Amino acid sequence: MASSGNNGAAKFLPDRREPVLLGEAPAVATVHPSAVLRAPDREAAYEGFLADLRAAVRAA
Repeated sequence: MASSGNNGAAKFLPDRREPVLLGEAPAVATVHPSAVLRAPDREAAYEGFLADLRAAVRAA
């Protein structure tokens, strides 16, 4: 889910790793995997992505 603020930038709601219901199924917002490849600190970005995936597993 995205909404745009006054400056037109997209903000994802809810916060990453916070499950929300989409219909009857839980969903968890994560970073896009390609963002890890573009990150200045790939190791930290990858750890964050793994944390996102762990949150999704817990929500399932």
